[in-house]
Amino acid sequence: MISLKRALIHPILKGEIFGKHWNSLASLPQRQPQNELGPQKSIIIVGGLLNTIVRISLALMALTFSNISPAVALDDSVERGRYIAYTGDCAACHNIEGGDQYAGGYAFPTPFGTVYSTNITPDKTHGIGNYSDEDFVKVMREGIAPGGNLYPAMPFTSFHIVTDKDLEDLWHYLQTIPASDTPNVENTMMFPANIRFGLKSWNLLFLANTDFIANSQKSKEWNRGAYIVEGLAHCGECHTPRNIAMAMDKSKALSGGFLNNIYAPDITPVELRKQGWSRASMVDLLHTGHSAQGVVNHEMLEAVLNSFSHLTIDDLNAVATYLLDDTDTTLAEREVTAKLTKKEGSEGKALFTNSCSGCHGTNGEGSPVAPALGSNASVKATDPSNLIIFILQGIPKSDITMLPMPGFNQTLSNEQIVALSNYIRLSWGNNQKITVEQVQNIRQLLLDSGDITPAK
Repeated sequence: MISLKRALIHPILKGEIFGKHWNSLASLPQRQPQNELGPQKSIIIVGGLLNTIVRISLALMALTFSNISPAVALDDSVERGRYIAYTGDCAACHNIEGGDQYAGGYAFPTPFGTVYSTNITPDKTHGIGNYSDEDFVKVMREGIAPGGNLYPAMPFTSFHIVTDKDLEDLWHYLQTIPASDTPNVENTMMFPANIRFGLKSWNLLFLANTDFIANSQKSKEWNRGAYIVEGLAHCGECHTPRNIAMAMDKSKALSGGFLNNIYAPDITPVELRKQGWSRASMVDLLHTGHSAQGVVNHEMLEAVLNSFSHLTIDDLNAVATYLLDDTDTTLAEREVTAKLTKKEGSEGKALFTNSCSGCHGTNGEGSPVAPALGSNASVKATDPSNLIIFILQGIPKSDITMLPMPGFNQTLSNEQIVALSNYIRLSWGNNQKITVEQVQNIRQLLLDSGDITPAK
């Protein structure tokens, strides 16, 4: 990574500008002796004098413009860095409501305690104002700060493939953020997870500190998408399940997993095609937060608002190409053997009519305030977790959703939620049935977290 001080070395110090313009000045016409002047010579000299003035002015202008060129280059780097910060969704973790920009304090609950994001403003006491650019690279790629190893809540396990140039631009951008004297919140990790030295062993076991390697068998767009998804956007940090040590299970990359109390869905190519995603609908979702497959919510809502909505359409197309895999654009049909009995169909339809049809339509066709169910990703998803969560908890109103969806935790039993879910999944999702046990497990998860209250 190029040092900021080295980047600002002016070419005049190397003799490149000075030498060039000195030669121009040296070649200017010489002044003639006074006693040799005649009327015609006077005109010639006046013309020569004007020519001299013009050439000196041009030389000085060239020196002036060359003097600001490093600043212009730095401005370009800062703007590129701003885009990298959007792509990496820095705001999602380092901003909190009511806090200063990038001052940290966001809580990450883990089975071993809570980790808090840190202040990454240029403040010299609480932020990264004393970091060198080399320190910054080490944090981003290895999770090692000047004060010791970081917990893998910091996605260095994805950022290690980010290029030198992107890290350099991001570093330049972060230097322009107003310094905040907001103190960092102390982590509350239990023993032995609170011993930072043990994180060195974690890195040895789970950090693959390698560069991004393009796949020569894939398109340029696919590789750009892979770089964004696997690196900067660090999608796997949420959508890849984790092992007992809280490391991503790379053998199940992007196959889904619980994030707090919401399920980050399976976004592998086969599963996405089973749900009917296309490049166009994927780009729509990332760019606007809604598409034929539904509306984003929870953590994905923040990812769209803070990150994906700021990316270029070319980059969003690249992401869609990678996730759907540009070598296979056929729909993957799901083989389903489950069928509703007459009783299940009757009970499920009655529950749907009473609880859902007012917004989603009698035949699940949707309305201006609720998505159609026949193309809805949560209905078509192999894993039913989010459908159950939404029925129990509802969906809050946001900048993207027109109306909130109410939760039915208080009014529907586990058995009724099974009947309703199966009616929806088999009527519009070509899917498998769910069980009472699955509903009860998710209900208990939401009760334990306080996201819902016990039914009266």
